[in-house]
Amino acid sequence: MTTIFRSFAALFFLAISLCPNARAETSFQPQRSAPAREESPLARGDRLYEEGRREQARLAYEEAVQEEPGSAQARFALGAIYREENRLAEALEQLREAVRLEPVDADALGLLANTAMDLGERKEALENYALAVKLAPADFGIHYNYALALTEEGRIDEAIFHYEEAVRLQPGFAEGHYNLGNAFFAKNQLDEAVRSYRAAVRENPGFAPALYNWGVSVMKRGEPEKAAELYSKALKLRPDYAEAAYNLGFVLLDLGRRPEAVQAFESFLQAEKGRFPEPAAEVRRKLAELRGTGNDA
Repeated sequence: MTTIFRSFAALFFLAISLCPNARAETSFQPQRSAPAREESPLARGDRLYEEGRREQARLAYEEAVQEEPGSAQARFALGAIYREENRLAEALEQLREAVRLEPVDADALGLLANTAMDLGERKEALENYALAVKLAPADFGIHYNYALALTEEGRIDEAIFHYEEAVRLQPGFAEGHYNLGNAFFAKNQLDEAVRSYRAAVRENPGFAPALYNWGVSVMKRGEPEKAAELYSKALKLRPDYAEAAYNLGFVLLDLGRRPEAVQAFESFLQAEKGRFPEPAAEVRRKLAELRGTGNDA
């Protein structure tokens, strides 16, 4: 499995950041047919796919489905390549048929669920994730994808279970730890959230949103010094991280570190680029107040 990250909307200012996340995609692996005197369309598609000739492979798979509409393998291959081309409605049709023909194929169920989720067919997606995870309980990607879908449905307790399974099966999966932390944060289980964000950063030290969310969590636990440290690290990794700069400025101000707070607020104004007009107006007022006191230097 390869992991690609799908975007969620970002929330910020003393709220956790939901950074780009994505489902773990089932990598399509052509299954080479037994040697034959004449290469079948399915075998030709597999060969072309392995050679990187995607358009010619798609044409071969379309021919395979036309010649043998009852082939689950051909339907799955065509659905997978349609998905790669972002032809999601056509992919969904082929993957549904592949699953109808071969209902115990966890890869087909998982890819069908991913595609249904992308098209807003959440009920169908959840049903297929549930079936896939029963068939492949050791597949961390299916657990993770199911957890993401459950999170979007607000079924946080169930999501936590599957995130935990994903990181148990794949301990180095930073995004799994990160999203587990977000789920714990949603339940106000701050100690567990901190533990998960720490694990995400351990596995990926450049994971700025995990540092930011860790900072939000410790701030909520009443640890402003630690929060300032974490916001600073996130901002060092991503100088355009407006959320981190904003939070850092107010935490430093509360700690009496006014010159540093001014720097953070200035960083926020440079980073926000008109995206957050109300917070920007608030920061400008705060900077004018600080400069008026003469305590910013």
